[in-house]
Amino acid sequence: MLACLPFAPRLVAELSRAPASAIAAVVYMGVSPTAAAFLLWGYALTHTPAGVLTSSSLIVPAITVVLAWTILGEVPPPLAALGGVLCLAGAAVAILPAMLASLRSRT
Repeated sequence: MLACLPFAPRLVAELSRAPASAIAAVVYMGVSPTAAAFLLWGYALTHTPAGVLTSSSLIVPAITVVLAWTILGEVPPPLAALGGVLCLAGAAVAILPAMLASLRSRT
């Protein structure tokens, strides 16, 4: 918020000219995904240890690359693909032992 504060006067001037639908869309995109993310994070924390859940965020870059490839047709450069594989390997190293222990304790 502090980083955006210098732009506040310009924001006020632009808000008066912006259509109501654009303002509503920006507010919706700021509130709705944030609320959904926190609700899902809270739900996941009730069913998963915090360390495992936090480590699982290492999978997000790989998912992003795959989605960009399949939906947008953006073929990742070889170095980006290598980075995605590295993220998946890091997530596996961090998450796999805890997940296996959790599965063993349930049986």
